[in-house]
Amino acid sequence: MQDKSINNALLALRRQIIRENLDGLAEVETLLRLRGVPLRVRAAALRRKCWAIVTISVAYVTYIVR
Repeated sequence: MQDKSINNALLALRRQIIRENLDGLAEVETLLRLRGVPLRVRAAALRRKCWAIVTISVAYVTYIVR
């Protein structure tokens, strides 16, 4: 298997882990770093996580107020 194929498979796995909030992100990112692949933080993933935190916070505050 070519290095490019392995790198692309690891990047696809990283995207899936971030998108579906699965375990194993640290391990996949470690493998990518060992292979010398630059990691980019995706703004969409950060927005989703922030939106989830805000939504949970608002729901919790609404629950306390009632």
